[in-house]
Amino acid sequence: MLYTVAHGNLADLIAFAGGDNIAAGRFPAVFGQLNPEAVIAANPDLYIATGSSGPEETTALQLGPLVNAEQAKTTFLRALAQDSTVSALPAVQQQRAAAFWQNFYMSPWHLLAAEFFAKTFHPQLFHDLSPDDTLREMNQQFLPIPETGTYWTHN
Repeated sequence: MLYTVAHGNLADLIAFAGGDNIAAGRFPAVFGQLNPEAVIAANPDLYIATGSSGPEETTALQLGPLVNAEQAKTTFLRALAQDSTVSALPAVQQQRAAAFWQNFYMSPWHLLAAEFFAKTFHPQLFHDLSPDDTLREMNQQFLPIPETGTYWTHN
């Protein structure tokens, strides 16, 4: 089973950024599960994972403060390979998968999630959008101690 969001929360940001969530309308709660057959049958154009494990959790998808880009990418690729349903998806096999730090979409920093999703879903349309630049600007203007780490990655 794959845990996902059908509406509210992350699902609203996906819709706002122009994404088509395969879980939308599949269950009444915000969070729920999709069986492997439903995910494979939906054949999504893109697969997105979220995570919040730090570098100390060596068997999980690592994203967030203190996580470097190599750790994020390596643990994401490992997570993709370890899930037989996800690894079977053509989107994953064709390197159309991304991962995002879930703490950003559950906070006022969700602007970064919206930018990341928009750029990931529609790279030509949002070619001039840079979540990295936005994070840098937010750090400079609003934080006494900058956010450091890796908050998103692609396969």
